[in-house]
Amino acid sequence: MSLNFSTLLATSAILACSCIAQAAEVSDSRLVGATKCSLEMSISQSPSNYLIAVVEPTGDTDCSGHGCSETLKVKRVFAYRNGASADAPEHIVAIMPKSVSSDRIDGTSPFVPKGQMEIGIYLPVPNGNQYYPSSVSTPVTPEMEAIYERATKAALEAPADKPDCKSLFASASPVKRPVPEDFHVYARFPGVLDEELIKQVDAVLRPLGYSRQSEGTKYPMPEVKGIFAFYATDGPSSLLIVEGKVPGCTSIAITDYDESNRGRATRVGGTLVDSLRRQYAKTSTFYKDDRCLNAL
Repeated sequence: MSLNFSTLLATSAILACSCIAQAAEVSDSRLVGATKCSLEMSISQSPSNYLIAVVEPTGDTDCSGHGCSETLKVKRVFAYRNGASADAPEHIVAIMPKSVSSDRIDGTSPFVPKGQMEIGIYLPVPNGNQYYPSSVSTPVTPEMEAIYERATKAALEAPADKPDCKSLFASASPVKRPVPEDFHVYARFPGVLDEELIKQVDAVLRPLGYSRQSEGTKYPMPEVKGIFAFYATDGPSSLLIVEGKVPGCTSIAITDYDESNRGRATRVGGTLVDSLRRQYAKTSTFYKDDRCLNAL
């Protein structure tokens, strides 16, 4: 199974907490550096929408679906960015998969108990109004708040598109990170059911080495609306179909990390678009933006 959104947010939270916990045993400056690094990496995932804050669980949880959601009260804001609002919200709804909850509370809710605060950075769930904790720490102490205040200031001063963790991992051997090749297009398919569209995509991608990793036509957590389908190859290439910023606007994105096969993302994307154009010639329209306003 390739990495999916549930795995991504669970792994990011666990690794970040582990990083900070280990750094607590070293100097204060190293702990600030570790926290700065964690914040930079999270901000690079969502540079235009994030919340760095101290939050307190309200006890308003729902774990009836594949994951859990909880309303969190925002107690102190270190940084907030959202193009739709200049003021940070008083409350946010955070979601987490149940899979990371085995050692927390009663095994059903992945959130800290009511009355126990946590501190960290929260990123938006794709195509939703909820957040997920990308990097969080507990317990919240005056010392930890001071560290986050310094780390946040340093992280926001760093280039948003180039997370710099050299000071934290100076002794580590340099690792060459592959540069992904991306293909992204948006489309409207009026009158076409999600099941039918995904079936057509299956037929095109299967001979190209992409197999569907998701089930059904929806993301397993109900907070994420619209169509959802995730495909992957045996290698480092994947394709994601989700709803864009507005209902009925479908996003098709390919990410390929195989540097020895450059051009594959563009070829696969072009083949898929050509096939869907032919299949839905009378109804489909393809666009350059996530609101399906600027047609190709």
